[in-house]
Amino acid sequence: MRVLLMPEPGFARREGVLLRRLATGLADEGVRVLTAVDAAAQPAGFGSGSSLGLFATDVAYSPKGLPFTGPTRARLLAEAAASLPGESGLQVVHAMGVGAWDLAWHAARHVHAALVLELWSPQMVEQSARWLGGREPANVWL
Repeated sequence: MRVLLMPEPGFARREGVLLRRLATGLADEGVRVLTAVDAAAQPAGFGSGSSLGLFATDVAYSPKGLPFTGPTRARLLAEAAASLPGESGLQVVHAMGVGAWDLAWHAARHVHAALVLELWSPQMVEQSARWLGGREPANVWL
């Protein structure tokens, strides 16, 4: 199984330790962990590996752009994640933070993966219900 973790930048900065533990736990269960990282934030000459340690692989993407470019940016991310060597495809996209929801939804739809939304407050539960209301049914886990 291949999982793409998509933390919004603020979440990644605040919860780096949590993300490393999550990547380690998933890898321990045999899951291939990929992490979506801002291409602009990667150092020059950055190769394979991950900011989450040995148990994950970073996949560069553009988290910011004009609204109408979101589906294209998400498609490029999903295709890059799904085409990495090893197990084929991408089964789960895990969005962490409201800012990651739209791109994660488009990426998951593109490769027919399940979408997981990380919710940590009652306000986010309400917000996710409104956000999901206007979208066609998909494989969404809250």
